[in-house]
Amino acid sequence: MIRLRLFTALVPESELIKGIIALQKTCRRSGMENLRYIEAENLHVTVNFLGDTSPQELSVLHEILTEGVSVLKPPAFRPHALGLFPSPRRARSINLLLEDPEGSMAAMFRHLDGTVRGAGFPGERRSFRPHISFGRFRSRRGELIEEDSLPSLSAGIRRIFRCSELVLFRSELGPGGARYYPEGRYRFGNQTNLGD
Repeated sequence: MIRLRLFTALVPESELIKGIIALQKTCRRSGMENLRYIEAENLHVTVNFLGDTSPQELSVLHEILTEGVSVLKPPAFRPHALGLFPSPRRARSINLLLEDPEGSMAAMFRHLDGTVRGAGFPGERRSFRPHISFGRFRSRRGELIEEDSLPSLSAGIRRIFRCSELVLFRSELGPGGARYYPEGRYRFGNQTNLGD
């Protein structure tokens, strides 16, 4: 049986994507050569990982996400630092960490997690820590990285950004890493057309 690996996410606006691309270049210049940098079109803030879903369940997801997102105001976040996951001693990825100045990101996550759980989809097992992964280290064991070697954020991206829509993505794993394909877009505070 065909199963779709699905997750919901926020997509950064173009100005922030440009800032992240500049960060990637800075990391390259600083000697982080064992990083596979995530392409601009794959940059996102994961909200809910929905796991393996049958194609027949897509229409249910479209319905509950349309309704769930329509009652939420557009969430806001502010980039504030770089972080290493799961730790600087065994870094597997480098991330742009996001603050939630209005509490709207946490409120969105709680509401959508409850919505998908209520419809029978799995909820998140981990606490919501909004971030954008922009590079993955090639070593399976992770890398030892000194946190004080990480570049600082430019003033241009240390401001509040707001997202107008939630995107339902399908993830396909391949030898070059995962590729993400939109299955639906849902505007905050409004109804939306189903599908991409």
